[in-house]
Amino acid sequence: MVLVRGHNNNQREADRVGRAATVVDVTDHPDINELTLAADVAVLDYSSLRFDWAITGKPMVFFVPDLDSYFGLRTPLFPFEESAPGPWARTTSEVADHLADIERLRTTYGDQVAAFNARFNALNDGHATERVVATFLDESMPWRQS
Repeated sequence: MVLVRGHNNNQREADRVGRAATVVDVTDHPDINELTLAADVAVLDYSSLRFDWAITGKPMVFFVPDLDSYFGLRTPLFPFEESAPGPWARTTSEVADHLADIERLRTTYGDQVAAFNARFNALNDGHATERVVATFLDESMPWRQS
């Protein structure tokens, strides 16, 4: 089963992926987190969803057929090479090849995903709100002093 979630701009498009036995357009699903939990692997482009997806530890495939022209028009917040922990596919055939063996994706790219999480997601440990509140209420902070 393939779940297709288009960009928010796709919600207004009349020409979208139709429902088929194995492909479902979930662009209008209100909670990306539920879709993240349901999926085994993500096929992403340049989306920042890779930062949230990586926390799951599940593999990613990056479909980037226009990589050179895409970054020729905009500067990324993070170098893409350092923030895309998975194989890069330039064609749909390459995407299909990667998806044919998800376990191989897990073993081949698991270390990259772990390193990515250590670098970008170390503070996403379930205690971030606790740290923010503690910092905000800390009497030694300048905004707490009269």
